[in-house]
Amino acid sequence: MIPQTRERIETLLRKALTLTQKLPQSESVQEAAAPYAPASSHYRVARYPYSRFYALYDGDELLAVAVY
Repeated sequence: MIPQTRERIETLLRKALTLTQKLPQSESVQEAAAPYAPASSHYRVARYPYSRFYALYDGDELLAVAVY
C-alpha cells in the first residue's frame, strides 16, 4: 500500500472514531427494512468471506471497512 494512502486512511479512521464517540447513545437499536430496493446506486457493500469485516465501495473505489 502506498504510504500516503495508508496515512490518509488512518487519519480518516481517527476522525470517524472521534465523530462516533460524540453521537448520542441509544437505549435500543431497531433495524428498518427497506420498502423497496434502490433503482440504481453506485455504492455497494461487500462482506469479506469468513470474517466480520464489511467494505463500502463507490464504484470500484474502497471508501471504508467496518467490523460488525
